[in-house]
Amino acid sequence: MSPDRADLAPRVVLRVSRAALLAVLVAFVGASPLALAAPTRLGWLLALPLLAAAWVLRVRTVADVDGVSVRAALRTRRIGWDELRGVRFRRGGWGRAVLRDGSEVTLPAVGFNDLRQLAAVSGGRLPDPFAAAAQARRPAASTPNLVGAVRRVPERHVPQRG
Repeated sequence: MSPDRADLAPRVVLRVSRAALLAVLVAFVGASPLALAAPTRLGWLLALPLLAAAWVLRVRTVADVDGVSVRAALRTRRIGWDELRGVRFRRGGWGRAVLRDGSEVTLPAVGFNDLRQLAAVSGGRLPDPFAAAAQARRPAASTPNLVGAVRRVPERHVPQRG
């Protein structure tokens, strides 16, 4: 991508919430007394919250006009829009990019509600499910506009108490 195009191109960065660092801090404070009480045996416990903090700060999904960059804990992978067949979701999990060859790649921090942003950046190469749903709810062009039309509602028979 040329430098002038990079400045104008839309880009979406989806990350794990920084609020997760608060949980890491709580874990660090909780592990500290154990690690300080027996540093030779339990000192390694302090490494776990530090690794978790590094993970929170590293993982992300970046989408731009050329494709999606998936930054996981240990590797980064670039997926072009032409390689991407769609995005799939499991209940309660992050999105998974379904590639043309049938393989799947986890998209860190991508939820179902983020699809609108990804669809916009993709330039239509990834469909927007929200726009499709809105289009399906709209009446067809050949349907007459019935705003203000009077519709007769049948009367309901209510038994009288006697």
